[in-house]
Amino acid sequence: MRNGKETVCAVVVTYNRKNYLLDCLESLKHQSLPPEAILIVDNASSDGTPEVLKKAGYISDVPVSDTKNTWETHGEVSSPEGEKIKIHYLRLPQNTGGAGGFYHGMKRAYELGYTWIWIMDDDVVADAEALGILKKHSGPSLAMAPAVKTEDGSIALTHRGNLKPKGLFPGLQRPLAPEEYEKSQLYIDLCSFVGLMVRREAISKIGLPIADFFIYADDVEYSLRLSSELGKILLIPASYLIDRNAKKKAGYIVKNILLFKFKRQPISSYWRTYYSLRNVLYVSQKYSRNKAFFYIRVMFHLLKSLLTSFPLILTLDDHKKDRLKIRFLPYIHGLRGVLGKKVEYKNGKIIWH
Repeated sequence: MRNGKETVCAVVVTYNRKNYLLDCLESLKHQSLPPEAILIVDNASSDGTPEVLKKAGYISDVPVSDTKNTWETHGEVSSPEGEKIKIHYLRLPQNTGGAGGFYHGMKRAYELGYTWIWIMDDDVVADAEALGILKKHSGPSLAMAPAVKTEDGSIALTHRGNLKPKGLFPGLQRPLAPEEYEKSQLYIDLCSFVGLMVRREAISKIGLPIADFFIYADDVEYSLRLSSELGKILLIPASYLIDRNAKKKAGYIVKNILLFKFKRQPISSYWRTYYSLRNVLYVSQKYSRNKAFFYIRVMFHLLKSLLTSFPLILTLDDHKKDRLKIRFLPYIHGLRGVLGKKVEYKNGKIIWH
């Protein structure tokens, strides 16, 4: 709060998507009620993101290419109505994943003293009234969220929901039904990091997202922490962001055995399975109300994987050793709480850390 006024800092995490990023930033500049600041977290992009930001007038200088430390610069832009918006650019020395990006971005925005921290990925576009509508409903709430839509205007249902009443694994969330979005406001347990807006007092009480998730489920864990410790998240459906990749489908390779066809993921995307399974196991174990039921579900899930994934990997896939580790190591790591960046796909091969 500055001079008695509540302030908003939009935190945008980006990695090698400079064109998406520019569209996202333009939508924030064109808000009917713009944020006081935009903080861009660059996860060590290699596509010329800093240069593009400089050319577009968001920053005035760029980091040296071989910097081994976090690099920060500041600037200022104006909305179409002439309102000043501060720009904070934070370039990380390495790719910390979405989880690390949101951790560092929220941490820095908190340190800079903003009242509200509004977080999002670089591939979203905010409706011009999104922030204005949220601020009208802020009141005593510690966490708020807009709806998320696809580019065709339909609701992207997976972004908002409630905790499943029975057992958390493997599915954590029960998405809201479309008719729920007809309400003026409602309270929810779970919210993706596409548009979640958190008051600084909440961060003071529950801390920051878990950076060591690297990718996936960091938003699930954080929203569960919010809703379980501070009360549910206020959803305002009239406010919305557009997720430009909401309907993007994963690429598959079709392979045949006799008369049967099987869809197989290429290794270039399959490596992400490690994080989705490990992190969901970690979150489910932490928040499950019935631990015995949870462990039974995990045991059956593992047995199903042994009976289905194991033989298909051995008979159909390349990178068999890596795929088996990607598929089965998460059970050990997730339940033991072994987090961090463990595997990635880089320069055409799998790298283990």
